[in-house]
Amino acid sequence: MLKINVNFDMSGLVAKLENAKSQVPFATALALTKTAQNVKAALVEEMTSVFKAPTSFTLRSLTVTRAEKASLLATVGVRGADTGKGAIRWLAPEVHGGERSHAIEALLQPLGLPPKGLWAVPGSAAKQTAGGGIDINWFRSVVADIAAQGISQSRGILTRRIRGTGRKSAGVLQYAILLERSGKLLPGIYGRRGRGIYPFVIFVKPPKYKAKFDFYGVGRRVAYGTFPGEFKAALAKALATAR
Repeated sequence: MLKINVNFDMSGLVAKLENAKSQVPFATALALTKTAQNVKAALVEEMTSVFKAPTSFTLRSLTVTRAEKASLLATVGVRGADTGKGAIRWLAPEVHGGERSHAIEALLQPLGLPPKGLWAVPGSAAKQTAGGGIDINWFRSVVADIAAQGISQSRGILTRRIRGTGRKSAGVLQYAILLERSGKLLPGIYGRRGRGIYPFVIFVKPPKYKAKFDFYGVGRRVAYGTFPGEFKAALAKALATAR
């Protein structure tokens, strides 16, 4: 009779399985963290695809909270999600749609601006950042100059002469706050020197934004697609380094 005896020493495998059991929480936490980092990288890449010239501030706005053995939960979030400040203000409408708020509104509120029902957007003469947003430090100084003169709410054009704040040349700059349309000029904050009129901020009806940043869709796809491989690698690493 032909007979082949197949024999395995199972003692080593059993020891590894027992060792693996103790390493599973560590491997899971590591895999979850790696998966969250993969999700973050994919979302940053998605931003560069759906947004036109996103600023570095926006691209750096995503955060990862690492998983721990006790919690086994890793999180990918947006800075300011808890406070309503920072990148969450302009990213949330891109995820959910609707209206978007802007930092310049917060600066204008002490002046009673913008007029009720309108939204403030940078004008063509506003000092802007490399990413195309308004330079908040510059605009803060503009608002401070106007507030220092004392502005009372009324209709039409309110003007105040501010010395030495012109962007193009030294001299006297006259601010004009237009609360309603005047000819071709939309409501807004203008700088005026001589015959030159420089739109700093324009007041417009709040725009509606269609959701175009698939934050949750990309996140789920990458998480489900990469976690199994990350867990396998993490468990192998845990077993190799276990004492």
